[in-house]
Amino acid sequence: MRGVFRRRLFFALVVLALPAGLGAGDMVEPAAAETAFTGSFTWSFRGTLMIFPEENGPASGAPMPLLSVPGAALAYRFRESCEAEFSLDLYLTRYGYDWKLDRPVPVELENRSAFVLGALAGVRLGVYVPLGSRGILRIYAGPAADLRLVLLAADLNESDLIPNDPSGAPMQTSAVRNYFWAGGRWFLPFAGAGFDIPVNDDLLVGIDFRVWFPVYRCWTGEDLPPLEGWRFGPAFKITLR
Repeated sequence: MRGVFRRRLFFALVVLALPAGLGAGDMVEPAAAETAFTGSFTWSFRGTLMIFPEENGPASGAPMPLLSVPGAALAYRFRESCEAEFSLDLYLTRYGYDWKLDRPVPVELENRSAFVLGALAGVRLGVYVPLGSRGILRIYAGPAADLRLVLLAADLNESDLIPNDPSGAPMQTSAVRNYFWAGGRWFLPFAGAGFDIPVNDDLLVGIDFRVWFPVYRCWTGEDLPPLEGWRFGPAFKITLR
């Protein structure tokens, strides 16, 4: 009887121990999976010289803006040579509205009507081409939205603040806002390429060049100069991995 009791006790202890052992294994595997998942994310920071080409002629607006634009991005590597990235670039600029051209034009500080805070939000897919010890080539493309906050410029003279006056800042600012947000002009797909050099296991430095395409020109039917609406952006980039 004692032998039977001992065998039954041993069997019961084994049965009770199995779930604990399985539970311990289950706790290790999600932790490892979480580490692998979070380890595939990288942060990057970028300084871009953003070029807004303009061909308005000497009588309309200022020369094309060249803006220093800070930006950041979060990327996720889902394959060895592929990743998805969300990026955000911020810029500031000034506009007036040219009623003869019927569109906003960049202006000098003294002629400003509207202050524009722009946030270029992009989502892109990219591929990596390792070049051995020389570095990594990146090629990417995706959609972007130019989310422009258009405000009345600050520190204007009282003569500039007359309402319902086409030469006044309030009416021009409203026209600038309406133009940028109408006709899908906020939609700017982009493509680019870059080259990164590893500094160590956690840091890459590189260069970028991006182009934003004014696809809205395909459906708005405007008679615009060839370069109007395009954006170009050479950049310096730092990636933390």
